[in-house]
Parts: sequence; C-alpha cells; structure tokens
Amino acid sequence: MLNKLVEKYFSILDDYFGDAVDWMTKKQYSKNEQIRAIAETYDATLFKPMLDSLYEELRKLDWASQEKVIKNIGGSKTAYIESSYVQSSIVEDSLAFLKKIALYSDTIIIDDPIGSELIACRNRKGIGVEQSFALIAQMAINYLSIKDLFLSDLQPQICTLAPSMLLSVEKLELKEAISNIIYRNLISYSSEVFGKVFRSKNELETFLVKIKDFSEFVSLAKKPEMISTITGDPFTITHYLHHKNYWEKKYARTLTQSELLSAILRNGITRVTLPLITNGRFTSSYVTDLKGDWDILNWVIKKDNEAILKNARKKLFSKDALILNALQQEELKWLGNVPVDVIGKLRERGELQELREIIGRNVQDLENVTDEDFVEVGQQVKYNLNQAFKKHNAEVNDLNKTYKRKYKISVPSLIVSGSLGIFSALYPPISQALGITSSIVGGGSVLKLINDFVNKREKMEELQKKPVAMLFNVKNVE
Repeated sequence: MLNKLVEKYFSILDDYFGDAVDWMTKKQYSKNEQIRAIAETYDATLFKPMLDSLYEELRKLDWASQEKVIKNIGGSKTAYIESSYVQSSIVEDSLAFLKKIALYSDTIIIDDPIGSELIACRNRKGIGVEQSFALIAQMAINYLSIKDLFLSDLQPQICTLAPSMLLSVEKLELKEAISNIIYRNLISYSSEVFGKVFRSKNELETFLVKIKDFSEFVSLAKKPEMISTITGDPFTITHYLHHKNYWEKKYARTLTQSELLSAILRNGITRVTLPLITNGRFTSSYVTDLKGDWDILNWVIKKDNEAILKNARKKLFSKDALILNALQQEELKWLGNVPVDVIGKLRERGELQELREIIGRNVQDLENVTDEDFVEVGQQVKYNLNQAFKKHNAEVNDLNKTYKRKYKISVPSLIVSGSLGIFSALYPPISQALGITSSIVGGGSVLKLINDFVNKREKMEELQKKPVAMLFNVKNVE
C-alpha cells in the first residue's frame, strides 16, 4: 500500500508537469528562472482548471490507509520534515538535507507537499492564479527531480509521504483546536519577549496597538533575540517591510501596524506548532536546519509540549532529535555529499544501525535543553565521527605497512588495480604479483604467502565496505 500510493502520487505529478522536468533540470534553472519558464510554457487560461483537477486527483488517493501504514513504521528512528523544504530551496540543497537525515533515520516522513501547497494557495486571497500555479509547478518539478528517494525498493525506505495536515485542518473543530493552541503559545511567547504578562489575546493586542513603529517594537522587547528570522538572524526593518508586502498581498488588504506586529510574533509559533502536531501523529523526530525554527521549537517543547502532542511525550528532546539536529551543523556540511547509492548500500547490508551507534555514542535524551546543550551534542557527534575515522585510518595504514613490508606493494594500488584477478592465471603470475622468486622462497612458502596475501586483501575489502569507510571516502573528496 505504501509504495502503491507513492507511485501513484508521482505518476499524477508526472502527468501534469513531467514534460517540464527534464529540460529545466538540464538547464539548471534558478528558482526565478523556473517560475518565468513555467509562465511562458503553460497556457494561462488552463492554470485554474489544472490546479482544481490536480487537487481533486490528489484528494482521491487513499490517504487514510497511508496514514495507518506510516503509523506502523513511525517511531524515534523516523524523521519528520516540513514539505516546504523542497520548495523553498534549490533541489541540490534539499537533496543534501535529506541525505544527511537518511544517514541516521530509517525513513523520512514528508506531508503531501503538493496537496498542502494547493490548500495554502487557496487561502492566499491576494495571490493570483498565475502565481499560485507557478509555485505549485515549481514545487512539483523539484519533487519529481528527487522522486528516486521515494520510489526506491530499499528497506527501510528513504522517504515516504504522509497525508497533509492541512486536509485535516479544514475540519472546523480541528481548526479551532489548533488555533487555540497557537494563540495560547503566542500569548506566552510574547510575555517572555516583552517581559510582561499577557493574560489574553486582547491584552496582547491592546499592548501592540500602542506601538508606533517597528523600531519601538524592537526597543520594547526585553529579549529581542527571540524576534528572529527562520534562519535565526535578527529581524530587521528590511524583513519587516518584506513581510508587510507579503501579508498584504496574501490578505488582499492593508494591515494595521498592530496586525503586522502580531503577525511577526505569530509567524514563528504557527510555523513550528503545525508541524509538531503533524509529527505527533507518528511519534517521529521533527527535523529542521533553520535555526530560527529550531529556537522556537525548543521554546515550545519546554513550555507547551503536552498540549501539542496530547501528553504523548515528556518535555524533552530525544537523543535522536538532538543528533538529527547536530548533523545539520556547518562543520558537517560534507555529509550532504554522500551519494544516494552509498545510502542505499548501507540499507541493503543492514548497516544503518551500526552507523547510528557510531554517530550517537554518548548522546542521551535531554530535558530543558539550552543552547549550550545543543553545542555540546554537536561537538560530541563531530568527535564520534572523527574518532571513527581515526580508527579506520589506523587500521588501513597498519595493513598497508604490512603489504609494503612483506610484498613491496601498496594497498591503495592493489585495490584500484584489482590485483586479485592475477590469481586466476596461477603459479608464475602469482609469484610475480607478490614479488616472490624461487631463489628466496620454496614452493611451500609460496602457498603460505599466497594465503596470507588473500586473507589480508579480504580484510582490506571488508574495511572498505564498513559504513565509516564510506563516509571517510566522501570526506576525503571534499
């Protein structure tokens, strides 16, 4: 059922946007170039009918059964990410992000990205059909470019799709429940930002309406660092004007100053709360490489985790969530260069758990996590990988020294040349391959040396197949 739905999903995307994928990929278009190319390629009169038809086709898929299947594979060794990751960045960056997660998690769960975006576009009253179509088409093209991560026969599967949370949010009772959680967190969050207790939404709005401009808004904050962008950078007047323009287009009207300030505070809380609720369905580890979102996520888990996840978990970050976050740090950026086929080999050989143990050594679940804790976990993960690399390198060097001493041959050249093929020719070539002559070694000794040579060669081949060796090779190419 899992593969059938995912295959059907990508088949539908291919029917609508497949023709555009190949040539856009070959031309390596940027995000803006893709949007322009889409506008020039498709007939504008077909935009709305195509979006409506696509929406209906995706809704007809058996998402109820899919959710049950995902709940069965869910757990701490699965990861959940927002579908917008593959929309908001270039495909190469999205692929690198997914690959780093795949080196630790069994399966990456992603909300139906196109269905989610279709619903979101319908709610953006000020955004026209052409822009909505361009956004949907670009996202579909990006996902089609990495569809192999979803459609492989590997076990555990690298990526899979979950039903969009936004489909459920369309139900009035759930929408109200989520809205209540968001506003409760917003009031608590704002109280901490301004060092002032707000008891209700009205009290917060009364406070905001008295603020003249953005500069005063920032100056009144007792913890201005909590007002940041999704990447964790300080929220500046430039960001304010950008968001003002976006939200006024979205709502198709001019917003008051207090509405804009409220939206700035609410934006991060909403962005994190909804995925957390979605993630709560599968008890997987929510992953983000956006520092701003991670900071708010940390705050929410400390303050209101039980309300969001319905007491599913304590107020703590699991070992797995901490490690997945640590893998996103800049110093481990090279992990995103690991080829997909290497990730596939780890799964085929059942070695993912061995790699998890190497990466996660001496990392534990933590309550009330601080920035220092995140840094410490990040350092521990880097230390674990470096120690594994040192051990692997020492084993290779020891074996290499033995080869050079006994056979006057280097392990790297031996492996590259595939010298074992010489053995099929028997006797004289064997002696030549090992640098052995009858003048210094008798016949019995030759056979013993041949066996020794083969054993060491097999040991080296085993070393090169280990998970840490695969990562070591990638890091050395960096």
